[in-house]
Amino acid sequence: MKTSLVCASKIANLLPLWLAYFLTDAVGWAAFLIMRKRSRITTQNMLHITDGDCLVARRLARESFQSYAAYALDFLKVLSISGDDYIRDIRKQVTIVGGEIAERARTGKGLIAVGLHAGMWDFGPAAASQILGMPASVVIDQFEDERLNFLLQKIRSLLGINLISSNNGALQIRRELRKNNLVNILIDVPPEGKDAITVTFFGSEVDIHSGPARMCLLSGASLVVGIPFRQKKSENLVRLVIQPVEYELTGELENDVRGLSQELMLTLERTIRQDPSQWHMFRHFWTSDRFTN
Repeated sequence: MKTSLVCASKIANLLPLWLAYFLTDAVGWAAFLIMRKRSRITTQNMLHITDGDCLVARRLARESFQSYAAYALDFLKVLSISGDDYIRDIRKQVTIVGGEIAERARTGKGLIAVGLHAGMWDFGPAAASQILGMPASVVIDQFEDERLNFLLQKIRSLLGINLISSNNGALQIRRELRKNNLVNILIDVPPEGKDAITVTFFGSEVDIHSGPARMCLLSGASLVVGIPFRQKKSENLVRLVIQPVEYELTGELENDVRGLSQELMLTLERTIRQDPSQWHMFRHFWTSDRFTN
Protein backbone atom coordinates (compact mmCIF):
# COMPACT_ATOMS: atom_id res chain seq x y z
CA MET A 1 0.00 0.00 0.00
CA LYS A 2 2.74 2.42 0.98
CA THR A 3 4.64 1.95 -2.31
CA SER A 4 1.46 2.35 -4.37
CA LEU A 5 0.48 5.55 -2.59
CA VAL A 6 3.94 7.05 -2.94
CA CYS A 7 3.95 6.24 -6.67
CA ALA A 8 0.47 7.72 -7.07
CA SER A 9 1.66 10.81 -5.19
CA LYS A 10 4.61 11.29 -7.54
CA ILE A 11 2.38 10.91 -10.60
CA ALA A 12 -0.09 13.41 -9.15
CA ASN A 13 2.67 15.98 -8.71
CA LEU A 14 3.86 15.52 -12.30
CA LEU A 15 0.43 16.35 -13.74
CA PRO A 16 -0.54 19.96 -14.47
CA LEU A 17 -2.83 21.17 -11.70
CA TRP A 18 -5.78 21.77 -14.02
CA LEU A 19 -5.50 18.25 -15.44
CA ALA A 20 -5.19 16.64 -12.01
CA TYR A 21 -8.36 18.37 -10.80
CA PHE A 22 -10.16 17.56 -14.05
CA LEU A 23 -9.41 13.87 -13.42
CA THR A 24 -10.49 13.99 -9.76
CA ASP A 25 -13.71 15.69 -10.85
CA ALA A 26 -14.41 12.78 -13.20
CA VAL A 27 -13.44 10.21 -10.55
CA GLY A 28 -15.76 11.85 -8.02
CA TRP A 29 -18.66 11.85 -10.48
CA ALA A 30 -18.03 8.18 -11.35
CA ALA A 31 -17.86 7.25 -7.66
CA PHE A 32 -21.18 8.98 -7.06
CA LEU A 33 -22.78 6.88 -9.81
CA ILE A 34 -21.14 3.60 -8.81
CA MET A 35 -21.35 3.80 -5.01
CA ARG A 36 -25.14 3.91 -4.95
CA LYS A 37 -25.60 3.26 -1.25
CA ARG A 38 -23.20 6.04 -0.27
CA SER A 39 -24.79 8.31 -2.84
CA ARG A 40 -28.25 7.74 -1.34
CA ILE A 41 -26.96 8.37 2.18
CA THR A 42 -25.18 11.57 1.15
CA THR A 43 -28.26 12.79 -0.69
CA GLN A 44 -30.37 12.06 2.40
CA ASN A 45 -27.97 14.17 4.47
CA MET A 46 -28.19 17.01 1.98
CA LEU A 47 -32.00 16.90 2.10
CA HIS A 48 -31.77 18.23 5.66
CA ILE A 49 -29.79 21.22 4.37
CA THR A 50 -32.00 21.91 1.33
CA ASP A 51 -35.33 21.70 3.20
CA GLY A 52 -36.31 18.62 1.20
CA ASP A 53 -35.39 19.87 -2.29
CA CYS A 54 -34.42 16.55 -3.93
CA LEU A 55 -32.79 17.99 -7.06
CA VAL A 56 -30.56 20.37 -5.14
CA ALA A 57 -29.75 17.69 -2.56
CA ARG A 58 -28.65 15.24 -5.25
CA ARG A 59 -26.50 17.89 -6.94
CA LEU A 60 -24.84 18.79 -3.64
CA ALA A 61 -24.23 15.10 -2.91
CA ARG A 62 -22.54 14.60 -6.29
CA GLU A 63 -20.42 17.70 -5.78
CA SER A 64 -19.47 16.39 -2.33
CA PHE A 65 -18.01 13.24 -3.94
CA GLN A 66 -16.09 15.42 -6.38
CA SER A 67 -14.88 17.68 -3.57
CA TYR A 68 -13.64 14.68 -1.61
CA ALA A 69 -11.75 13.35 -4.63
CA ALA A 70 -9.99 16.72 -4.94
CA TYR A 71 -9.20 16.65 -1.20
CA ALA A 72 -7.73 13.16 -1.54
CA LEU A 73 -5.49 14.44 -4.36
CA ASP A 74 -4.24 17.35 -2.24
CA PHE A 75 -3.64 15.04 0.70
CA LEU A 76 -1.82 12.52 -1.48
CA LYS A 77 0.45 15.13 -3.07
CA VAL A 78 2.00 15.88 0.33
CA LEU A 79 3.76 12.50 0.36
CA SER A 80 6.30 13.52 -2.28
CA ILE A 81 6.91 17.04 -0.94
CA SER A 82 9.46 17.75 1.77
CA GLY A 83 8.25 19.20 5.06
CA ASP A 84 10.01 22.58 4.71
CA ASP A 85 8.74 23.11 1.17
CA TYR A 86 5.21 22.23 2.09
CA ILE A 87 5.13 24.64 5.03
CA ARG A 88 5.96 27.44 2.64
CA ASP A 89 3.24 26.28 0.27
CA ILE A 90 0.63 26.39 3.06
CA ARG A 91 1.37 30.04 3.73
CA LYS A 92 0.82 30.88 0.07
CA GLN A 93 -2.25 28.70 -0.32
CA VAL A 94 -4.39 29.82 2.60
CA THR A 95 -6.37 33.00 3.19
CA ILE A 96 -7.74 33.26 6.72
CA VAL A 97 -11.06 34.97 7.36
CA GLY A 98 -11.43 35.68 11.06
CA GLY A 99 -7.84 35.10 12.13
CA GLU A 100 -8.17 37.95 14.61
CA ILE A 101 -11.05 36.06 16.25
CA ALA A 102 -8.77 33.11 17.00
CA GLU A 103 -5.97 35.39 18.20
CA ARG A 104 -8.27 37.28 20.60
CA ALA A 105 -9.81 34.04 21.88
CA ARG A 106 -6.43 32.53 22.75
CA THR A 107 -6.01 34.16 26.16
CA GLY A 108 -3.73 31.72 27.95
CA LYS A 109 -5.87 28.63 28.47
CA GLY A 110 -5.75 27.32 24.91
CA LEU A 111 -8.15 27.24 22.01
CA ILE A 112 -10.46 24.44 20.88
CA ALA A 113 -11.28 24.71 17.16
CA VAL A 114 -14.17 22.52 16.06
CA GLY A 115 -14.87 21.65 12.45
CA LEU A 116 -16.43 19.12 10.11
CA HIS A 117 -14.96 16.73 7.56
CA ALA A 118 -15.36 19.55 5.06
CA GLY A 119 -13.26 21.33 2.48
CA MET A 120 -9.52 20.77 2.88
CA TRP A 121 -9.91 20.01 6.59
CA ASP A 122 -6.28 19.18 7.43
CA PHE A 123 -5.22 22.57 6.09
CA GLY A 124 -7.13 24.40 8.85
CA PRO A 125 -4.89 23.48 11.80
CA ALA A 126 -1.87 23.61 9.50
CA ALA A 127 -2.70 27.22 8.63
CA ALA A 128 -3.24 28.08 12.30
CA SER A 129 0.23 26.75 13.02
CA GLN A 130 2.09 28.14 10.01
CA ILE A 131 0.33 31.50 9.57
CA LEU A 132 -1.11 32.43 12.98
CA GLY A 133 1.81 30.95 14.90
CA MET A 134 -0.39 28.72 17.07
CA PRO A 135 1.04 25.25 17.74
CA ALA A 136 -1.78 22.95 16.60
CA SER A 137 -2.84 19.41 17.41
CA VAL A 138 -5.57 17.33 15.80
CA VAL A 139 -7.65 14.63 17.46
CA ILE A 140 -7.66 11.67 15.07
CA ASP A 141 -9.26 8.25 14.84
CA GLN A 142 -7.11 5.14 14.65
CA PHE A 143 -7.63 2.57 11.89
CA GLU A 144 -7.09 -1.17 12.17
CA ASP A 145 -4.55 -1.06 9.33
CA GLU A 146 -1.30 0.08 10.97
CA ARG A 147 0.28 0.92 7.60
CA LEU A 148 -2.60 3.26 6.82
CA ASN A 149 -2.24 4.87 10.24
CA PHE A 150 1.46 5.41 9.63
CA LEU A 151 0.91 7.05 6.24
CA LEU A 152 -1.83 9.37 7.50
CA GLN A 153 0.31 10.38 10.45
CA LYS A 154 3.30 11.01 8.20
CA ILE A 155 1.28 13.25 5.88
CA ARG A 156 -0.15 15.28 8.75
CA SER A 157 3.28 15.67 10.31
CA LEU A 158 4.47 17.13 6.99
CA LEU A 159 1.73 19.71 7.39
CA GLY A 160 3.14 20.66 10.78
CA ILE A 161 0.33 19.13 12.82
CA ASN A 162 0.70 17.23 16.10
CA LEU A 163 -1.58 14.23 16.50
CA ILE A 164 -3.72 13.13 19.45
CA SER A 165 -5.51 9.78 19.38
CA SER A 166 -9.25 9.90 20.00
CA ASN A 167 -8.77 6.84 22.21
CA ASN A 168 -8.12 8.15 25.73
CA GLY A 169 -6.66 11.43 24.48
CA ALA A 170 -8.27 13.69 27.10
CA LEU A 171 -5.12 14.12 29.18
CA GLN A 172 -3.03 15.02 26.14
CA ILE A 173 -5.67 17.54 25.07
CA ARG A 174 -5.54 19.14 28.53
CA ARG A 175 -1.73 19.34 28.33
CA GLU A 176 -1.89 21.11 24.95
CA LEU A 177 -4.49 23.57 26.23
CA ARG A 178 -2.41 24.36 29.33
CA LYS A 179 0.40 25.36 26.96
CA ASN A 180 -2.06 27.77 25.28
CA ASN A 181 -2.01 25.70 22.09
CA LEU A 182 -4.78 24.96 19.62
CA VAL A 183 -6.59 21.62 19.53
CA ASN A 184 -8.69 20.80 16.46
CA ILE A 185 -11.64 18.38 16.77
CA LEU A 186 -13.97 17.22 13.99
CA ILE A 187 -17.44 16.86 15.49
CA ASP A 188 -19.32 14.96 12.77
CA VAL A 189 -18.49 11.45 13.99
CA PRO A 190 -21.54 10.16 15.91
CA PRO A 191 -20.41 9.08 19.40
CA GLU A 192 -21.58 6.12 21.41
CA GLY A 193 -22.77 5.81 25.00
CA LYS A 194 -22.54 8.40 27.73
CA ASP A 195 -20.47 10.88 25.69
CA ALA A 196 -23.36 11.49 23.25
CA ILE A 197 -25.50 14.59 23.56
CA THR A 198 -28.52 15.42 21.40
CA VAL A 199 -28.74 18.84 19.74
CA THR A 200 -30.39 20.24 16.61
CA PHE A 201 -28.61 20.82 13.33
CA PHE A 202 -30.48 22.31 10.37
CA GLY A 203 -33.69 21.86 12.34
CA SER A 204 -33.38 18.14 13.14
CA GLU A 205 -31.79 16.19 15.97
CA VAL A 206 -28.23 14.88 15.79
CA ASP A 207 -26.07 13.12 18.36
CA ILE A 208 -22.65 14.66 18.81
CA HIS A 209 -19.78 14.20 21.25
CA SER A 210 -20.11 16.34 24.37
CA GLY A 211 -16.33 16.40 24.74
CA PRO A 212 -15.49 19.74 23.07
CA ALA A 213 -18.01 21.72 25.13
CA ARG A 214 -17.18 19.87 28.35
CA MET A 215 -13.43 20.29 27.87
CA CYS A 216 -13.94 23.98 27.11
CA LEU A 217 -15.93 24.51 30.29
CA LEU A 218 -13.60 22.50 32.55
CA SER A 219 -10.34 23.91 31.18
CA GLY A 220 -11.36 27.50 30.55
CA ALA A 221 -10.26 27.23 26.92
CA SER A 222 -12.01 29.31 24.26
CA LEU A 223 -14.13 27.71 21.55
CA VAL A 224 -14.25 28.60 17.87
CA VAL A 225 -15.47 27.01 14.64
CA GLY A 226 -13.14 26.68 11.67
CA ILE A 227 -13.76 25.31 8.17
CA PRO A 228 -11.11 25.50 5.42
CA PHE A 229 -13.12 25.84 2.19
CA ARG A 230 -11.56 25.29 -1.21
CA GLN A 231 -11.78 28.67 -2.96
CA LYS A 232 -12.30 27.35 -6.48
CA LYS A 233 -13.05 23.91 -7.84
CA SER A 234 -9.91 23.66 -9.99
CA GLU A 235 -7.44 25.24 -7.55
CA ASN A 236 -5.69 24.28 -4.34
CA LEU A 237 -6.27 27.65 -2.66
CA VAL A 238 -7.98 27.62 0.73
CA ARG A 239 -10.23 30.12 2.51
CA LEU A 240 -10.17 29.26 6.21
CA VAL A 241 -13.31 30.69 7.84
CA ILE A 242 -13.14 31.11 11.64
CA GLN A 243 -16.21 32.00 13.71
CA PRO A 244 -16.56 32.47 17.48
CA VAL A 245 -18.91 30.30 19.52
CA GLU A 246 -20.67 32.59 21.98
CA TYR A 247 -22.75 31.32 24.88
CA GLU A 248 -23.83 32.84 28.20
CA LEU A 249 -22.99 30.48 31.03
CA THR A 250 -25.64 29.50 33.59
CA GLY A 251 -23.22 28.09 36.18
CA GLU A 252 -24.72 24.58 36.02
CA LEU A 253 -22.26 22.30 34.26
CA GLU A 254 -24.58 19.87 32.50
CA ASN A 255 -26.90 22.65 31.32
CA ASP A 256 -23.89 24.57 30.04
CA VAL A 257 -22.49 21.51 28.25
CA ARG A 258 -25.81 21.11 26.43
CA GLY A 259 -26.24 24.82 25.74
CA LEU A 260 -22.68 25.33 24.51
CA SER A 261 -22.90 22.18 22.32
CA GLN A 262 -26.09 23.54 20.76
CA GLU A 263 -24.53 26.94 20.08
CA LEU A 264 -21.52 25.18 18.58
CA MET A 265 -23.73 23.33 16.09
CA LEU A 266 -25.66 26.49 15.21
CA THR A 267 -22.36 28.22 14.44
CA LEU A 268 -21.24 25.26 12.31
CA GLU A 269 -24.62 25.37 10.54
CA ARG A 270 -24.17 29.03 9.61
CA THR A 271 -20.62 28.36 8.43
CA ILE A 272 -21.20 25.24 6.30
CA ARG A 273 -24.17 26.95 4.60
CA GLN A 274 -21.56 28.92 2.66
CA ASP A 275 -20.85 25.79 0.63
CA PRO A 276 -22.47 22.53 1.82
CA SER A 277 -21.13 20.68 -1.22
CA GLN A 278 -17.73 20.66 0.50
CA TRP A 279 -19.05 18.66 3.48
CA HIS A 280 -17.89 15.05 3.02
CA MET A 281 -20.52 13.21 5.03
CA PHE A 282 -21.03 9.79 3.41
CA ARG A 283 -22.73 8.10 6.38
CA HIS A 284 -26.01 8.93 8.12
CA PHE A 285 -25.52 11.88 10.46
CA TRP A 286 -29.00 12.82 11.61
CA THR A 287 -30.46 10.69 14.39
CA SER A 288 -33.71 9.87 12.60
CA ASP A 289 -31.82 8.63 9.52
CA ARG A 290 -29.35 6.56 11.54
CA PHE A 291 -32.00 4.60 13.41
CA THR A 292 -34.48 4.36 10.51
CA ASN A 293 -31.85 2.93 8.19
